[in-house]
Amino acid sequence: MDSWLENLASRWNGWGLALYCLIVFSFACILCGAVGIERERHGYAAGLRTHILVGLGSCIFTIVSEFAFASSDQSFDPGRIAAQVVPGIGFIGAGAILQNGLSIKGLTTAATLWISAAIGMATGAGLVIEAAIGTAFALAILILLKFLEDRRKGGKRTVRLAYVIPRGEMSLGKVTAILDRLGLNIKDVDIGSCYHEGAKCSKIVVTFRVKNFDQVNQVMDEIMKDVAPLAMETIK
Repeated sequence: MDSWLENLASRWNGWGLALYCLIVFSFACILCGAVGIERERHGYAAGLRTHILVGLGSCIFTIVSEFAFASSDQSFDPGRIAAQVVPGIGFIGAGAILQNGLSIKGLTTAATLWISAAIGMATGAGLVIEAAIGTAFALAILILLKFLEDRRKGGKRTVRLAYVIPRGEMSLGKVTAILDRLGLNIKDVDIGSCYHEGAKCSKIVVTFRVKNFDQVNQVMDEIMKDVAPLAMETIK
């Protein structure tokens, strides 16, 4: 535990522990939120709120494990409850992984949820500086290595194009035909729900790779002409 936090935690009389919790909860939300923002910018379902809740929950469990039973007469193991976070987060991570034929998606998001749990546990244990360093490494891996991967793949960039249509309207076949005409292949499709001007609609996110953004503009122009979506945007 960092020394300045240990001084707060040792003040059991008064508000010492409450102030300690306020500080580490805030750090857990900020650090895990930074990881969540990176995922949300790319349009993944497990975004800002999910990563914050995972990190905050791990932080709370760690604090409970460390302080809640310290004064009991029974044998005290400060890591007993916190240790259950490690296998427990696997259930959440597994829910983020989807398999579609031979394609598997969500592994990176599952890994970011796992790292968010680790960041939350570190802050709960008072290792705030160490948690911040771990967060910086995680963001560097997510952002910089993604850039290097794109360079390695011949400069092609992955584009996630989202468009909104009325519920029940079939448009994916038209979009697939548009991409085929332009020599582009769909890598992934996400279909969900959203609200547009108060009405519940369908939101389709299509992932494909392009050499330049002129191709993206071509795709968007063709979709506007053939599909006429209610709204459309690229997700960075």
